[in-house]
Amino acid sequence: MFKFFLKTKEFILQVKSEFSKISWLSFRKTLSYSVLVIFVATLAAIFLGGIDFIILKILRLIIP
Repeated sequence: MFKFFLKTKEFILQVKSEFSKISWLSFRKTLSYSVLVIFVATLAAIFLGGIDFIILKILRLIIP
């Protein structure tokens, strides 16, 4: 059981060490990328919804 706690402590120390090596983005860049992703996802949803609507209308004309 004691070995388990030693390995857990070692793992946590290694995780802390690896996290210190990460080059984190600034808050401003993170925010701007998040807004960009939301904007592109919204445009894609509107585009695909429009295509779905058009196909539905065409199919309803063909198959009453």
